[in-house]
Amino acid sequence: MAKYLVIVESPAKVKTIKKFLGANYEVEASNGHVRDFPKSQFGIDVENDFEPKYITIRGKGELLAKLRKAAKKADKIYLATDPDREGEAISWHLMQALKEDPDKMHRITFNEITKTAVKDSLKHARGLNMNLVDAQQARRMLDRMVGYTISPLLWAKVKRGLSAGRVQSVALRIICDREEEINSFIPEEYWSLNGEFLVDGEKKPLEAKFYGTDKKMDIHNKAEMDEILKVLENEEFEISEVKKGERIKNAPLPFTTSTLQQEASKTLNFSTQKTMRLAQQLYEGVDIKGNGTVGVITYLRTDSVRISDEADAAARSYISSQYGEEYVSETAKTVKKGQKIQDAHEAIRPTDISRTPVQIKESLTRDQFRLYQLIWKRFAASRMAPAKYETTSVKVAGGDYTFTVSASKVAFEGFLSVYMQEEDMKKSANNKTDTSLAYENFDWKFLGNYLNTLDSDSFEKKDDTIKRTFTKKDIKGYIDYAKENGSKEEKKAVKELEKNLDDLTKYEQTTTLNTKKHTQKTKMKIAAKNDDSTVSMDLTMNSQAKDSKKKITLPKSADTISMEEFQKILDDAQKNESLVSEEEFNELLDAIKQGRGQFTQAQIDQIKSTYKPYLTEEQFKQLEEALDQSIETAA
Repeated sequence: MAKYLVIVESPAKVKTIKKFLGANYEVEASNGHVRDFPKSQFGIDVENDFEPKYITIRGKGELLAKLRKAAKKADKIYLATDPDREGEAISWHLMQALKEDPDKMHRITFNEITKTAVKDSLKHARGLNMNLVDAQQARRMLDRMVGYTISPLLWAKVKRGLSAGRVQSVALRIICDREEEINSFIPEEYWSLNGEFLVDGEKKPLEAKFYGTDKKMDIHNKAEMDEILKVLENEEFEISEVKKGERIKNAPLPFTTSTLQQEASKTLNFSTQKTMRLAQQLYEGVDIKGNGTVGVITYLRTDSVRISDEADAAARSYISSQYGEEYVSETAKTVKKGQKIQDAHEAIRPTDISRTPVQIKESLTRDQFRLYQLIWKRFAASRMAPAKYETTSVKVAGGDYTFTVSASKVAFEGFLSVYMQEEDMKKSANNKTDTSLAYENFDWKFLGNYLNTLDSDSFEKKDDTIKRTFTKKDIKGYIDYAKENGSKEEKKAVKELEKNLDDLTKYEQTTTLNTKKHTQKTKMKIAAKNDDSTVSMDLTMNSQAKDSKKKITLPKSADTISMEEFQKILDDAQKNESLVSEEEFNELLDAIKQGRGQFTQAQIDQIKSTYKPYLTEEQFKQLEEALDQSIETAA
């Protein structure tokens, strides 16, 4: 039976690829380069057409002997080093070091470590691309020539131990040029003027920026500012123009190596080294429950934003089924022509878009999950429709001068439903209205208590059951508030909810009150977009009233119920058989303080009679004082 040898760069790939190929294939790793220039010599014969001198890297002798032994037994040798110039050069060095028949050795490449990609590469085995090999050798020789000639000069003139090279020298030049620009910059004084205008029917003033007259005017000094203020002092202002329009924001391109490093640094606070280490792990393969070891992203060293036709079609199909046809981009966004890129590999993307971050979260470390989620979202967004904004521009005129203000709101989320860059997040935060007052009424020990302060999209009451449905927007509000104001336990609880938020469509809360047994049961259920992956939170609460004579009933109205009444019913029903704890009592007092001015005298009397059996004398006295203050506030 034929025996084949496959040589890869990294030992981490060996097990994964061996599993894909079966018993006829032996898979070994070269651990990167096996030959290089000697460290103690220049290694390049400049006088003899720049002939390089290569030696076996120290410590690689035993590894090479093992590879030679395996190569002799094999009928065919497949060199499966990375699909870039460096990988092509490593394959060439292996061919030289193994000393086998060149016809016996073949080059294979794959952009992702999946069974399909690896097996397909064997069908398209080829010879070495010597253009790539020569390009790598030229770069390596340039490194050596620049570094080994300039570094000694630095040791003599600046400090021993410093190094200079092909990249450092150019980077230093860029830094020096920029420093020269900074030093030659001549600062100019400028002033800015904002106006706050009271608009009929609006509580908050309209803030606008000074524009000038017919054309934009710069204010250069205090004298000019004083002159403008003097003219404006007694002017009457009116809105002279309102323009409405539409603005489109296109989806971002999928990640290249450079953009992945930048975005991971900004959003995840990862160093470049950490990002590349984690990406390498995701590329080489992770053990996915039910699937074994598989690479979950494509090759991580690329300067291209190109995507294969198969991956593009799969992404569009996924987006259409999960988000709707209107969310699919009509055309793929491409890089501008004329940019100098190699375009040797695809952009960085998930190997299977249907393998969502949530599905494989348990198989990844925390940092692997965060990076994979970033890559997955960016790729999905790149295949989605642009976001559309409704824009409004307002001009406020006063005499000859004009102030301007503009605002925008999202009309169609498009790709923003999946992925937001840092600048989008800032704009979103700036455009938000102050909703903190609306959130003051909730006791955030449970998510349900928070939702009780909101007006739900769906509110149904049938017999003794109340069912309410909340939107994803409501859950986002809860997460934001809890992250900023919640206890340690609350912040920990919302982390899991936040990670699954992209898959959620609605949140249902069902409360059933048994008036015979005096019990209450509240179920909270989160529904996901995919019916097969419904996420449920363990927030079922059962309560038993202590006094069996006391009945818990719904209000008489058959169709509607107020938020205050519903919250009171929950409070009544949640009393257990023991006395109220200090923590629960303090929460009760806080709820009363937050509801000042909203209680009627009848409600106050009912609260007192309901809680009296469960409170100590001192606690009941404090409760009465809080309720009395509530009456005074209302008055």
